[in-house]
Amino acid sequence: MISLPFAAGDAASAVYAARPKYAAHCAELPFIIIQLPQWIDRATAEAHADPLDWPVIRDAQWAASREIPSVATVCTIDCGEFDNIHPYDKRTVGERTAAMALGTMYRCREIAVCGPEPLAIRAVDGSADYSADGCAGGCAGGGDGSDGSSDDSERGGAVLVRYRHAAGLRFDGTVPGTTNADGLDAVSRSAEQSGFELAGADGVFHDAAARIVPDCAVHGGKTGLFSEPGTAGSAASGTTGDTAGEGDSVIRVFSPDVPQPVAIRYAWKSWGPAPVRNADGLPGIPFCADVPQA
Repeated sequence: MISLPFAAGDAASAVYAARPKYAAHCAELPFIIIQLPQWIDRATAEAHADPLDWPVIRDAQWAASREIPSVATVCTIDCGEFDNIHPYDKRTVGERTAAMALGTMYRCREIAVCGPEPLAIRAVDGSADYSADGCAGGCAGGGDGSDGSSDDSERGGAVLVRYRHAAGLRFDGTVPGTTNADGLDAVSRSAEQSGFELAGADGVFHDAAARIVPDCAVHGGKTGLFSEPGTAGSAASGTTGDTAGEGDSVIRVFSPDVPQPVAIRYAWKSWGPAPVRNADGLPGIPFCADVPQA
């Protein structure tokens, strides 16, 4: 393992500079980047003065794996410790890095290496119905909001985020070290617990509530939001796509403080909630993106 120094937003240059140094005859020497985990020092947290530098570096690390051949990034947004820049849990990071090497460099396809990754984003009416009645053929859910439907208090704008590598999409805990055993459910999070934020035209981000939407309500139901040409936007660190695929799932994000969202971000703090997981227990990728308007 080697350490690559790089300026925020320029992880790619560090990889290109290192390859000739460590493998003069291998122009595509594989690199695995371990994304920064969560951390903030107590004084900064208590002063509410998070400089938001770490989210920018994480985004650069993730972008490098999308822009450079033979580069992979291990997401560790569910790891780290408050006020301890050298967390005790090294095993999780080590196991994920080994799995990434086996799954990507050695083509062991049976090994799960990908967490939920934003694939498409769409602004929608906050009062739109994604309940059982909105699904073609119906789907499980009681219509009380826990199944993805909106209630009367949710009027205004909302955003749907479609994920890939998201079979068994769920929420687990909030910040690193917490789980649903702490009294949380797996399908919804309040604005303070979700890790999602929305911003309007003024550019001010507000914490946003999030709820997992039944697949049939979005993909196979009456709305078909992500099957209409030109309605899907790509996340800044993700890829584009207008059709649903196996393992895709959707999260509905809403804030009454942002009636017309133009930007969305997730886990965009040095230390904060990041509860999105898939069935393999792998964490959702932090991202910041514009919201395409309908």
